[in-house]
Amino acid sequence: MSTKWGRSAIVTLALTCGFMYTVEPIQVDAKTSAQMIQKKAEIDNKIEKLNKEIKKLQKQLDKKQQEYEKTVNEIDKTNKEISETEKKIKERSVIINDRLKAYQGQDNTLDPYLEAVLGADSISDGISRVIAVKTVLDADQDLRNEDKADKAKLAEEKQALQEKQAKLQNQFQEMQDEENHLETKKAENKAKSLKLKEQIATKKQQEKLEKERKKREAEAKRLKALQEKQFVEAKKLEKASVSKTSNSIHTDSVGNAGNGTNGAKVTDSDQQAPSVSGSGSAKSAIAEASKYLGRAYVWGGSNPSTGFDCSGLTQWSFKQAGVSLPRTAAQQYLATQKVSASEAKAGDLVFFSYGSGVAHVGIYLGGGRMLDAQNNGVVVESLDWWNKYLVGYGRISGVN
Repeated sequence: MSTKWGRSAIVTLALTCGFMYTVEPIQVDAKTSAQMIQKKAEIDNKIEKLNKEIKKLQKQLDKKQQEYEKTVNEIDKTNKEISETEKKIKERSVIINDRLKAYQGQDNTLDPYLEAVLGADSISDGISRVIAVKTVLDADQDLRNEDKADKAKLAEEKQALQEKQAKLQNQFQEMQDEENHLETKKAENKAKSLKLKEQIATKKQQEKLEKERKKREAEAKRLKALQEKQFVEAKKLEKASVSKTSNSIHTDSVGNAGNGTNGAKVTDSDQQAPSVSGSGSAKSAIAEASKYLGRAYVWGGSNPSTGFDCSGLTQWSFKQAGVSLPRTAAQQYLATQKVSASEAKAGDLVFFSYGSGVAHVGIYLGGGRMLDAQNNGVVVESLDWWNKYLVGYGRISGVN
């Protein structure tokens, strides 16, 4: 009996020891799992902070865009007011000229009004004629006063328009700068996020994440270098602009961020696909851009579904021709080989500045014309108005 009990005790003890042995690894796994969960939570929190930084920058850019669009609407309103005032002046001018012609057509050397008074048949008739003459004279004076007031108003409206256009130029340039900064920050933060994810990834996942991270880091480095070059280039352009101004060059009416009511309109008669000679990729890109003639200008637009801004149109059009371009006008300027106006061919890019960095780009068509996206929409137009803002021409590698 004792022997039997002893065997049972031994078995029980063995089972108990075995159970105790299996508990320990479970406790270790649970601890490791808790650490991993905490680590993941910390990493997720850091990634969320990076995402919030991008959202904040995007929000700032969106606000600038709203201010830009508000100024565009103010300019449209001012242009309408100018048109109405000019119409009034023109109509009144016709009336005043007709009256002057009538006076000049009188054969008598006497003032026609004086003649009318002296020709009265009676005192009462004379009084009536005096009243009538005074009414006419008052009307003439009112016309002259209204004409003077409207001309003064027109001058004020045109001055206000110039100020708003100058304001729009600054807003446009600020948006370009903000967009460049945002693109760089997106690439940097994406690389940081991938590096954080590597810390909690499996070996197989780490290899994939590392490959993507290195790609993003290279892109961030490239964009950072472009941004620094843009800053140097902007300073040069700003200095050149000040020099031009001091020499009284380009002192005509201020333009509109390269995207204003100046230049061609989508209703102009020449808004049709241009026929050009050049390389296959150049003609292909121009043909693609021509599909969107008449489309409205959309800040930040980079494809047919959203609409286009200037650099969005060039980037998309050349992409369809198998040629890669950076996103912004300033980046595209830095990515192209500079050529002179005499060397420029259809398919080259043409760049413009309003005093602080490259802010507008179009596709050169040859013959002093370009295809671009500006506030009037996607248009074909002459460079005549734009020449005062011209920075130069750029040739895309492999295009011409």
